[in-house]
Amino acid sequence: MNPHTKTKQQTVSSFDRYCDKKSDFKSCPKATSFFRSMFEKFNYSEDNFDYVFDYFKNPDNLTKFNELIEPVKIQVSSIRSIILLQNINHDKLVTLQVVLQQLLLNVEKLETLKTLGIKFSNISCILSGTGNNAPKALGELLKAIDATKKY
Repeated sequence: MNPHTKTKQQTVSSFDRYCDKKSDFKSCPKATSFFRSMFEKFNYSEDNFDYVFDYFKNPDNLTKFNELIEPVKIQVSSIRSIILLQNINHDKLVTLQVVLQQLLLNVEKLETLKTLGIKFSNISCILSGTGNNAPKALGELLKAIDATKKY
């Protein structure tokens, strides 16, 4: 076994310890559960947590994301399907960060999804035809959905 890889249980335990050190995670149980599941699914190590959470430095972003997880049905499986659309040689961790960045930069647009009753899982299905451009297409799709509010 590679000494740099961890078992899923080790990853979850590491993430729980990481969350214990971050007060903003304690007030966002849905987001904490979501990310615990995500790290378990992708088997990322603790070294990657700060890298992934770079866009959550503003605690308001985490709070907004926490509030939208259930109504918009943001699921690990949907994000995973977007990541798997990427070229096999592309770094999955970088793609994950790009997807999270798109979600966080577009929190208001996610609120539009909630208003329109559109589920994130439907969006990941739509993106299946975009191949390697899935993260960029996600951002463009969120912009287009937001534009519908103006009419």
